[in-house]
Amino acid sequence: MRFRFGARHLIRARHSAHAGVSLAYLMGDFVRLAYDWSGEENPSFLRLKEVFWQGDEKLGSNIRCPRDGRPGCALVDWLPREHRRLQTHFMSWSWQYSLQQLQSAMKMWRSTRTLEFHDVVFYMCFFVNNQFRIIVDGSATGSDNLEEVFQTNLRRIGQVVAVLDSWEEPVYLQRVWTIYEQYVACSLQVPVTFIMPEGAAASLSKQISRGDAGIDEVTRSLCHVNVADARAFDPRDEQKVKTTIQSTVGFDQVNQHVKDAMIQWICVVVREKFQQRISRADREDVFSV
Repeated sequence: MRFRFGARHLIRARHSAHAGVSLAYLMGDFVRLAYDWSGEENPSFLRLKEVFWQGDEKLGSNIRCPRDGRPGCALVDWLPREHRRLQTHFMSWSWQYSLQQLQSAMKMWRSTRTLEFHDVVFYMCFFVNNQFRIIVDGSATGSDNLEEVFQTNLRRIGQVVAVLDSWEEPVYLQRVWTIYEQYVACSLQVPVTFIMPEGAAASLSKQISRGDAGIDEVTRSLCHVNVADARAFDPRDEQKVKTTIQSTVGFDQVNQHVKDAMIQWICVVVREKFQQRISRADREDVFSV
């Protein structure tokens, strides 16, 4: 009996660790949950952190964590089963984003792909990490088992969706976590797809339409990377990530990796912009005949 219980617990713990949140939930039911708890139509995820885990009532406090058996579970373990499934994409993003920023970026991304909402399931730290251990009682940090968390999960999942808030001095490039995630993804040759909210994407397109001057301005902004000055909300995480970088490849190599990733992405956006113009010109020629 003891062996069967232990084996069952290990299976549940593994399922919990590999479970993510569905895109369908992020675009649907999560909106109501966020409003009910925050009273705001467009809260930031920092605001949701406060109302979910820093108030008198805490979301998921009545559920035992499948990973350690203690009261208080990760948000992913609280989700309805249909929205809690095996992770298909690793999301690289910042808790400073607002809900509508994230949803707009997701909507833009989905519009360019033949994806069903329920087929996309994100490794998203807000949902996957047990915030009762990190935020409530402080017995863990997001950087615990740093190498395992990033390298093992990135290899297993195999694709990253990086959400940039803007091309102009993006928050994304000021946070130590997202810079490190970019570096590890590049090092492991895990494909990264960059996405932005609709307004930011339109602004980027407008800048590129200016030609060399606009492209140069975008490049300068997105290549301004300095991991030594990047920050994390938990000083322990910031120190752990920076110490890991310093003891392995160093700040300069991480900065260069991320700059290269940004340049490659800019090249893709510029090429797509020209392809769109060519396609539009071809259509106009057809209709003018």
